Amino acid sequence: AARNSAITTPAEGQVVYLQSPAGYTYWNGFNWIPFGAAGTSPNYVINGAFDIWQRSTSFSTSGTYTADRVRQFHDGTGVAKTISRQTFAPNELSVANFGEEEFYFRYQVTNAGTSNTYHYVDVMIEDVRTLAGQSATLSFWAKSASANAIYANVIQNFGSGGSTEVDTGAVITSATTTSWQRFVGSFTMPSISSKTIGTGSHVYIRLRLPQSTVMTTDIWGIQLEAGSTATSFSCL
Repeated sequence: AARNSAITTPAEGQVVYLQSPAGYTYWNGFNWIPFGAAGTSPNYVINGAFDIWQRSTSFSTSGTYTADRVRQFHDGTGVAKTISRQTFAPNELSVANFGEEEFYFRYQVTNAGTSNTYHYVDVMIEDVRTLAGQSATLSFWAKSASANAIYANVIQNFGSGGSTEVDTGAVITSATTTSWQRFVGSFTMPSISSKTIGTGSHVYIRLRLPQSTVMTTDIWGIQLEAGSTATSFSCL
């Protein structure tokens, strides 16, 4: 009722979070549809297929947004890297119940530099209430030019004036190969009971890539969903 009162003329594709019952809904042009309803996406990540790159398709400066809702960071001196949009070859990656993939995300380091201790890719999800206290599953596809470690955490950020961030710790700890493969990890999203929620709260998925090394890592199909099992990839 509060949503309908506040948004009297919704735009098609508009996404709204409801506190009770907790979950996202989107306007399909006719009705508000809950995520996870028949024929809709259970994925809380928007642009998990890296279809949208409004800012550009190539980046090198740490701390910038790249594909929509995706930010990247590194430290150290003399590090040379490029984040870029790459195009799939026909039938390069076959994913059940999903149409032909178009683009994927590439993180390429051509000079390891010195004092480099991290390379992060952060995928942003609005509202720290997302899946709070619930079982959740994170999944994505990745490959690399050579075998590399890859780690994934999920972090709750309570926004300006809110409580200190809460990190789930490593949800996925694995190694990429030269072929596409899906990585999956299930966990319990921490409760937000007794926390203070400030302005701009959010959840973010942090992919941690190898440090102090020349490497190329490709990523596609990031999905965060309720439950302890990874379902077929889908996204808005």
